[in-house]
Amino acid sequence: MQSGDRYTTIDIPGHAFTVPYGINTAGQIVGYYADSVYPGLINHGFLLSGGNLTIIDVPGSTSTSAFGISDGSEIVGSFQDARGEHGFVLVGGQFTTVDVPGAISTAATGVNNTGQIVGTHQFGDSLVHSFLLVDDHFTAIDVPGAWYTVAHGINDAGVIVGEFIDGSGNHGFILRDGHYMTIDVPDSGSFTSALGINTSGQIVGAYTDFDLGRTHGYLATPAAVDKIPPIITVTASPATLSPPNGRLVPVTVSGTITDGTNGFGVQASTCQVIDEYGQIQPSGSVPLVNGGYSFTVTLQASRRGNDQDGRHYTIAVSARDNAGNLGRALATVTVPRN
Repeated sequence: MQSGDRYTTIDIPGHAFTVPYGINTAGQIVGYYADSVYPGLINHGFLLSGGNLTIIDVPGSTSTSAFGISDGSEIVGSFQDARGEHGFVLVGGQFTTVDVPGAISTAATGVNNTGQIVGTHQFGDSLVHSFLLVDDHFTAIDVPGAWYTVAHGINDAGVIVGEFIDGSGNHGFILRDGHYMTIDVPDSGSFTSALGINTSGQIVGAYTDFDLGRTHGYLATPAAVDKIPPIITVTASPATLSPPNGRLVPVTVSGTITDGTNGFGVQASTCQVIDEYGQIQPSGSVPLVNGGYSFTVTLQASRRGNDQDGRHYTIAVSARDNAGNLGRALATVTVPRN
């Protein structure tokens, strides 16, 4: 925050504590507070909109907490009842329960403007897992090697942020297009968490400092959002297989693959041979050495007699960077008619 910025205290009168947890573009705020009047309830959720307070209690629950709200006022959170903890979605005054199949507890923690929901769940072991819910379909979110993964937020591009714990401590993470990136605030201690992300890719969270172990908030603003795919060159030699006598010919495929921004790096690269006749289609990974590659595929020097322009093999080399951008380049090998 900057000098001159205005702070407004949010307290539900007469209650032990108030925790605002989510806010949308219109300024509607959701969260939860401790109830000191009705001892049968631990937490109530709330919606604060235009100065008006609406209490959110899932019918039949003993505790309700609201965590996220979309621009369309879709609210997500969790509640407790006699069977345990469940997630919920609240739209137009109607509650829908969210339970990951087979889980003993579920909580919905974030929602974007397309209705995609993230949350957490447990299966009865000591591990904490997360999920993405799209059109009633659950997709697991587990940072590789972590025993604790909590997804906190999702933006309209489907980029997810959260935190995980492994042997080296508590870290934040970004999940974009199936690829994880770790967030550790520079010079921090062993704790960094990513709690929210907006449409511009800005991330808010918390971390502990290295010297005193104090906890601070942070805003991470990317210098530029990486939308540039890897730059790929590809050549095939020989590019012509003649005469068409049916022999098998080794073809050397070579080139370079570099990150388009030099910021995130190339994560994976593959090759696919596409045969015009649908017969010979080898594929596999492309090993990179200092940004270059070279490998051999074996193609058949044959064509059909009625093929007017000769047989064409298309060699496609693809690569994805750690920001999720996909690049592709093509080379053609021809078996000519004459």
